Amino acid sequence: MVLGNTTAGLLAAFERLVRLLDEPELIPALAPLAQREIFYRVLCGDAGSHL
Repeated sequence: MVLGNTTAGLLAAFERLVRLLDEPELIPALAPLAQREIFYRVLCGDAGSHL
């Protein structure tokens, strides 16, 4: 387990992903993009070298 700072960009990507629950018809198109951004931001952040 690794602890690190959460950036505003990472939080925004998570927020976009969660907000898709309000518009389920958009999930197939937009969820993979938000997930990819989250993965990228985590890998480039403090925990990236541990993953």
